[in-house]
Amino acid sequence: MQKYCFLLIFLPVLSLAKGNVKLDKAIELGWISLDAFSTGDTRGKCLKARITNLRKTPVVILVEPGAVFQSGDSADQDVIVVREKVIKLEKYQKRIVTLFAYCIQSKKSIPDEKAVYHYKGFQNENLKTLADFINSNKFHTLGGAVQHALWAISDDHNLAGIYSPDNMEATGKIIEETARLTGKPIPPYFIVYKERRDRVFSGEPVSLHGIFKYKLNEASDVSIDVIDKEGNPIQIILNNQLQRAGHSESSFYVEYRKIPKGEYTSRLLVNGLVLDTIVFKI
Repeated sequence: MQKYCFLLIFLPVLSLAKGNVKLDKAIELGWISLDAFSTGDTRGKCLKARITNLRKTPVVILVEPGAVFQSGDSADQDVIVVREKVIKLEKYQKRIVTLFAYCIQSKKSIPDEKAVYHYKGFQNENLKTLADFINSNKFHTLGGAVQHALWAISDDHNLAGIYSPDNMEATGKIIEETARLTGKPIPPYFIVYKERRDRVFSGEPVSLHGIFKYKLNEASDVSIDVIDKEGNPIQIILNNQLQRAGHSESSFYVEYRKIPKGEYTSRLLVNGLVLDTIVFKI
């Protein structure tokens, strides 16, 4: 009686073909060609990729969050993908797809439409982690909050710039994750910066928004003011407003153009006594 021996050989390349193939792997294997170009924007749907399947069989490509595309012009910003993209290609098919990305070099210029970009893989572990976090929580459309969180890592920006007033719950989660990654303390206020068409980041603060969270044991008169370093009153935000007992929060807003440069303190007063303070600089 003859005996047969069967040898199983596992081929990773073949197994990859059955599911999504990561962009890095597809490029390494020579399965695809790729070139990318800007839409002329700085965030959101700001990058287009032209991908061609070089194989005679279909392939599904996975573009992961955290993928960095480098500008062909060193004066222009690089961008990072923050939303996963699955691209299905038939044999020898060519497709142009839009990638959701944000700037990661705040001091560089805004690219022109159709400016050339080159895929550079994953260049920073913390940026990759934050991009994964944004993708998994579907925070990619939050605009300024996402942009400033990325800049807090790529350009060492102040965490106070992470602000999306339309979704404060999501803003809080992004700040917490960015603080964890950078080791920076969470600021008790937000800073809004002037937007300009000629540059990605103006560096010009417009306003500061702070929030006091507190608990009142009984109905009380609540006031919020801003004083300078010498204790002189600068601004009255809330003046003896009667509030019910329980958990509450009150905010304050300061315009930079109305106050000289210096150090200031916003005070929360309950029945005339200081309950909490927030110190900030203009």
